[in-house]
Amino acid sequence: MVRRFFGPRLRDPDPQVAQQTAAFRAHPCFEEAYLATVRGFHQIAVSEEAHAKYLACGDHMMFELALLFLHLERELEGKGSGATIAKLQAFAVMQDFSSPRRVNTFIDRSVEIGRVERLRISDDRRVRRLVPTDILIDYLRRHALLSTDAIGIVLPNSPLSEIIRSDRSAYLRLALAAARKRIADESPFRQSPEVTFFASRDGGLAIMNALLFSCYEQNGALSPDLAFRVSFASVSQRFGISRSHVRNVIRTAAKSGYLECVESNESEAGPELRLSPMLIDASKNAAASSWAIFHVAGENLLHR
Repeated sequence: MVRRFFGPRLRDPDPQVAQQTAAFRAHPCFEEAYLATVRGFHQIAVSEEAHAKYLACGDHMMFELALLFLHLERELEGKGSGATIAKLQAFAVMQDFSSPRRVNTFIDRSVEIGRVERLRISDDRRVRRLVPTDILIDYLRRHALLSTDAIGIVLPNSPLSEIIRSDRSAYLRLALAAARKRIADESPFRQSPEVTFFASRDGGLAIMNALLFSCYEQNGALSPDLAFRVSFASVSQRFGISRSHVRNVIRTAAKSGYLECVESNESEAGPELRLSPMLIDASKNAAASSWAIFHVAGENLLHR
């Protein structure tokens, strides 16, 4: 499924984030940190394979970030009434990443798999607050560690990963600051048509990472000069995505210039592909931007 994805930014990007993103990209340890992020995302996607079709798409990830943001604003800062259906629907429309009906689907699915709970907040049975469970908070914590562990490779003195691992309350404050920045103006999903292409499709980010990881796993490096194979059946079985959907996403990505199909005849191991320079560069920018969001948010908290 393809959706219209992300409207205009709510405000201009934070220049600190843009500057830090560029600094990370220019750092001599960037490639090491980036490959660690690719491997880490793959491990998370595999661990959540039963739900990857839904979780590894941009609009569901934005929904979870919005829910966490509204919840933590209430819990930590006493602002608002938390995450409600009406607020999440309004936010989705304002940011143009989902329809109100699809938000309801996200909520029902998240409650069913134990990531969200519904709590009644008034005598009106129609009004309920949505609360992230420990399952969702831990999942988002693991994603945060992808960024902060990468930061630790580039900046060995960074305390962010240790804070996330050892201090839950400090992690939640950092998560709120990062979610506020990511939601409002700095989502890495916005920054390139290559990443947006995958993020706007069910399981698309898992498919994109499968391409990146397969190239790295089979060649020991990521380069547009290196050919690799991706089995449609393997990706389909691993992430609960139909084989035809995987095939269509990869073929459309090739037609869009994000991949090169070296050999169109599909063997059991899948077609032979090469990543485009644009896709590799866009994925690196998205990773560096995510690191920069956590770094800037963390620095602001630590030096407040």
